[in-house]
Amino acid sequence: QVPFHDGSIAVLKKLDLWSDEAQARQDYTARELDVAAGERVRVERELAGWLWVHNEAGQSGWIPASCIASPS
Repeated sequence: QVPFHDGSIAVLKKLDLWSDEAQARQDYTARELDVAAGERVRVERELAGWLWVHNEAGQSGWIPASCIASPS
C-alpha cells in the first residue's frame, strides 16, 4: 500500500508493473465511506484490510475492516 497526502491509498498488487510505468488490471476506486457507530453496512469485498461496503442509504465506499463488528 502506498499512502497519498489526501489519506487515500494505492494497492500495488492490483497493478502490473514495468520499470517506471504501471497498468491497472482491474477497476479500483479510492472512495472512502463515512460510517457512524451502530450503523449497519453490507460488505461486498475485502482488500488489504479494507472493506467495500454499502449502507442503508445506498452509498458505497471503503472502510477499514477494524471499524466493524458482527451484528449482535
